[in-house]
Amino acid sequence: MSIDKFNAKHYPDPTAHAALTKVKSPKRVAQGRKSKATGAAFESYIDATVAYYKRIGVADIQKTPEPMKPLKSMPGQPGKFIAVFIKQAQADYKGILMGGKSVMFEAKHTNTETMPYGRLSTEQINSLRSYDKFGAVCFILVSFNFKNFYRIPWVNWRDMKELYGRKHLKESDIQEFRVKFESGIINFLYKSNKNELK
Repeated sequence: MSIDKFNAKHYPDPTAHAALTKVKSPKRVAQGRKSKATGAAFESYIDATVAYYKRIGVADIQKTPEPMKPLKSMPGQPGKFIAVFIKQAQADYKGILMGGKSVMFEAKHTNTETMPYGRLSTEQINSLRSYDKFGAVCFILVSFNFKNFYRIPWVNWRDMKELYGRKHLKESDIQEFRVKFESGIINFLYKSNKNELK
């Protein structure tokens, strides 16, 4: 009789063969591709913004790499491999602002009218909580339908239930945190109408 192995999160820890041959439903595959595409588009705006901030000497912010385990190399394609994520990632971006203050933020996009608290993983929450405790600038950068963007302070996200009476946000809740989007740049470090760092 075989005994299944489980990882630290109590999910089955698949062998390389099982991970590579697992059959997924077409609907889930399509939804996954759509989510990945919207996430990549949002990330491209953020990457353009952090490159701009570095160029003008305001901040040096980097994408946090997600920890993964290679399972199989790709034949005839040096440096490419099939891999699985081995644990949930920390917050998406971290870096340093002019003047020496650390910054950490998570980026979340939605095509719906609400943004639930549960969109952050336990690992991301713990990272933001720790950085905030040590004085870093911490926030969640939210996109609603790629039309409106908001920089929600970590403490507002953390205390969402107490502040807004529920564990999700609507755009009407967070108008004070709206940031400008111009020429492909989400200006999330500046006050809306002034050339001052937030």
